[in-house]
This record gives sequence, structure tokens and C-alpha cells, in this order.
Amino acid sequence: MWAPLSRPSLNGYIVGQTVRQLPEDRVSLLTELFVATEADAKSYDQTSAERFSSAQFGGLTNLEFETLWAILLKEEWSAEKHALSQVAETEGSWTFRFPPAYVAKLKELEPADISAAATEWAATEEISGAASDVAPVISELATLSKSVGQGQGLFVWTSL
Repeated sequence: MWAPLSRPSLNGYIVGQTVRQLPEDRVSLLTELFVATEADAKSYDQTSAERFSSAQFGGLTNLEFETLWAILLKEEWSAEKHALSQVAETEGSWTFRFPPAYVAKLKELEPADISAAATEWAATEEISGAASDVAPVISELATLSKSVGQGQGLFVWTSL
């Protein structure tokens, strides 16, 4: 269960001014979603979030977002088809780009689509949680995707 926090924490996620607590087994990773040019994405780090349209989460990797893409397309997950492309790596952090087709799909999502995807994504082995836990993540992905401008992309940065 995710509970509101009174202050920002790496053990939660930040959307606007709301910070939510993550389940204990998912807090070892910091995950940030952001909109940027690929050049800026390559130099992204934990201090970069305030420069970009972004959202902060914990415990999600590129694999979970790849699984979500397959769910949105109503397909079985395939590494060849649903992989996010890695654009940067440092000791302990990785940055991946959401493919343009994925961003386009996210832009189309309606509340009913988000709810259905959240139910299915929450039931996956990778997430193993409640739909109410992941629906805000999908909503934030949809919001960020709508802010992607010319020459920009949607990225996920994960750090240990």
C-alpha cells in the first residue's frame, strides 16, 4: 500500500506536490521519468530533475515499463519489440528512452484505459501489487508524454 508522506523521500514518488510511500520491497531503486533532448538525457543525474518536466518514483526499472508497453498494446512482452533503448549508463545508474510509438500510445490514454492497464500491470510478476499502486504511475506517464516537444523524448533514469 502506498501512503502519503509529509515530505519528499527517495522511498516514495513525487507527482506535483504529492509524495507517496512505496512498498518496502520496492524502495532500493530511485526512478525518475523526464522529458528532455537525448543530449540532455545522456547527462541526467539525481540533481537534474528540477530542470525538466519530471516525476520521481522508486523501485521501477526499464523492464517494468517494457511490460506496461506490451500491456497497452495487448501483446505478450517481447524483448525485441518492447525494449526501451539505453542512452546512458554510469556506475549505478541507467537512462532509457521510451520509443516514439510508446509515447504516442501514452498520449492516447483515457482514464478507462489507465484503469484497465493498471489492473493488468499490477498483476504482473514484476509489479505484484494493487492497481491503485500503479495507476498514478501510468497517469504521470500519460501526462509527461503530452509534454514531449519537437526534438525531445520521454526517458526513464534509474539509480541504485
